[in-house]
Amino acid sequence: MNRFWCLYVPRFTVIFFLVSICIAMLLYPGGNHLETDQIGYSLSKNFISELGRFKTMSDDNNFFSAFLFIIASFINVLQGIAFLFIAKLFHQNKISYVFAIIGGICILIGNLFFVGVCLTPEDLFFDEHIFVAQNGFNFASLGIFSLSIAVILSRMKNIYALISVVLMILLVIYSITVGHIPEINPSDTVLYANTYSMETQIFKVIMQKLIVATLMMFVFTFTFGLNALIKNHD
Repeated sequence: MNRFWCLYVPRFTVIFFLVSICIAMLLYPGGNHLETDQIGYSLSKNFISELGRFKTMSDDNNFFSAFLFIIASFINVLQGIAFLFIAKLFHQNKISYVFAIIGGICILIGNLFFVGVCLTPEDLFFDEHIFVAQNGFNFASLGIFSLSIAVILSRMKNIYALISVVLMILLVIYSITVGHIPEINPSDTVLYANTYSMETQIFKVIMQKLIVATLMMFVFTFTFGLNALIKNHD
């Protein structure tokens, strides 16, 4: 049971999420917040959550990309549940265990908020979309921070603590550099264009993808460091 939830489920959810998102990108009709005539999906100009739009900025139906985005988000909740099982592996150190529990709960709540992201497409429920996205990010950040402390205090190899610290640094950089930029509804094309330059949009998009890619790498590699803890727990 420990291996299933602590090793196989996190790895499966990472692979499933990345494959689903990549296919959704390939099927995305086109358009971004500043260029409605763009063909297809751009890694540097389209946010990940645009995959969940009801209609793209090019006014095309987005059923297939949105469907994959929704399925991937729901499957990713299993990852949050897995971290509750992972937290139990840190029981030999009480302080580490407490931080692992807090981290697991926060990651699960963050993943539930990210489900809310796909259920509130930005073109239909922009304010709600921003609310759940920001809270998902905040809870996920707190979860990673707590889990990082648990890892540092545990018997896991230092490399996993280093990876978690690097992720935390990226999250802080993202918050500092992107957090102050106002959120403007892209449906108001004039206001959006007057607020954002293409350079600003590209920066936000790339930072978002860098955070998501690092987070997925952290979850996947983190499971390999749990083998020793699973043996001690069993």
